[in-house]
Amino acid sequence: MDRQFRIKHLSTDTLFHFTSKENLLSILNSDFAPHYCLEDYSKILSKDINGTELAFPMICFCDIPLSQIRNHSKTYGDYAIGLTKKWGMKKTISPIIYTYQKSSTTRAIENIFKELFYSENSLTYKNIQVDHLNLMMYVKPYLGNLLRKNKKLRDVRFYDEREWRFIPKVKDYSELAIHKNDFSNTDLRNHLNKKINKYRLVFTPNDIKYVIVKYESEVLEFYDQIIHLKSPKYNYNSVRLLTTRIISLEK
Repeated sequence: MDRQFRIKHLSTDTLFHFTSKENLLSILNSDFAPHYCLEDYSKILSKDINGTELAFPMICFCDIPLSQIRNHSKTYGDYAIGLTKKWGMKKTISPIIYTYQKSSTTRAIENIFKELFYSENSLTYKNIQVDHLNLMMYVKPYLGNLLRKNKKLRDVRFYDEREWRFIPKVKDYSELAIHKNDFSNTDLRNHLNKKINKYRLVFTPNDIKYVIVKYESEVLEFYDQIIHLKSPKYNYNSVRLLTTRIISLEK
């Protein structure tokens, strides 16, 4: 009789979103709101391609086992919410494509870009342009620089983050992407973030697997906050069950 082996997966069944304490409470209260994030493609695309820095509206998640989240939390925040991957797939959250300069993937992207640049301004052109932008929203360099809290971290291996992204299906084509200069304008960026605030990513208590806080002493505080925030919207048992999913990084 053949022995049966259970394959151990490196990935998890949970999508984690790491953030600050304030933002985690906001998410628990009002779901996820997308924000424009600047993506630097200079490590991927050739120097003759213009517009290597673009900002897209998104919500980012990672597919990292709990045992390996310590380094990720140091970069993105000591508070997190983990939701089921099944929920994520229903919401069209997708794993991104990691690539590097002169790879086969990058060459295909560059070829499409050049074809678009030299194509006539027709309906077909516009449709392909939107598809190309949609693809670029899910592309990230294997290795690159990261700006966090006005500090540039060099040679970050993004591939280790196993990122998944939610990109809202915006109605206005102009909301798909903004250039670096517009993103750097704080007032304009805040205005644009408010415009896409309506494309919220919603969830229920049953979709949540983990609520992660920094300190063990904060567990009871979040217990009270969840009871306060969720009780008016959901049944008592679902909310009580959610409070049992609070854990601390400290523990």
